Amino acid sequence: AVETTLRVPVLEMRRSLRKWADKDHSVQDRSVPDALLRQARKSGQLNLSNRGLEKVPDKVLRLHEPPQSDDTASIDVGNEDQWWDQVDLTKLILASNRIAQIPEGIAQFAALQVLDLHDNQLVLLSSAIGELRELRRLILSHNQLAELPEQMSSLVNLVLLHLEHNKLTKLGEFIQTFEHLEDLDVSHNQVSEVSEALECMTRLRKLSMCHNKLSTLPQNFANLKSLQDLDVSSNRLTELPSLSGLAKLERLNLQHNLLQALPEVCGCLQLKEVYLGNNRLTLLHGDRLKNLRGVVLLDLRDNNITV
Repeated sequence: AVETTLRVPVLEMRRSLRKWADKDHSVQDRSVPDALLRQARKSGQLNLSNRGLEKVPDKVLRLHEPPQSDDTASIDVGNEDQWWDQVDLTKLILASNRIAQIPEGIAQFAALQVLDLHDNQLVLLSSAIGELRELRRLILSHNQLAELPEQMSSLVNLVLLHLEHNKLTKLGEFIQTFEHLEDLDVSHNQVSEVSEALECMTRLRKLSMCHNKLSTLPQNFANLKSLQDLDVSSNRLTELPSLSGLAKLERLNLQHNLLQALPEVCGCLQLKEVYLGNNRLTLLHGDRLKNLRGVVLLDLRDNNITV
């Protein structure tokens, strides 16, 4: 009798938890209209931004599954949603929600080229991200990420990677596989060092690492031959490696650092804008000033330069 008495509350508790979970799933699912999913099956694009989602709805993960019997009422039988009309999902936008984690099921969308998860509450990134080998644009800015999974090394087709406003302290060695990357933003993090593997990004055109904790840059930094825009402002840089190999560099932002000398930019013939305000410059060396002849904007404000 005692056993029976104890079992009943436990069973009731389990039922209540199951009902609560089912209710939570249904609430999330209801925020995604069936019409939107039908359109996604035809266009290959799904935008679920700003819907108050706390997780990726199950309906999305079942996007290409046949409808269940109790769903038939919500599907137009007039040949509007036939399997032969469906295309792979290539663009998924889940921005401006409250999503804390990405389910392993995301791996089924192997054809994804654009994944936008900015402005959520991500703390960890699932290793399943490495299965999305066709990704070209990955936007993870404005989250709570402190590290990135090594499986990201599989994302060899990335062209754009935005990680700004997170809690990252470093970029792993996996970045050496990002040979096609053109736009990398890791600004507003806590990055204190950058791996020399960065030199493998020979197609990188725009690099923003402002508002971090960098005190140095890799010695092989000038190997980024395609770089046009470099922003390393608001760090702790005391000196820089030679930037002379950056022949395509047009804009250089070094504001709010601890630099005491002008950067070495011999060979940067395309350079048009240089920002060096709020550093510790005291002298302007003539040999380095000569290399700035093509510059149309040189900002030296708030230094201690003596003429």
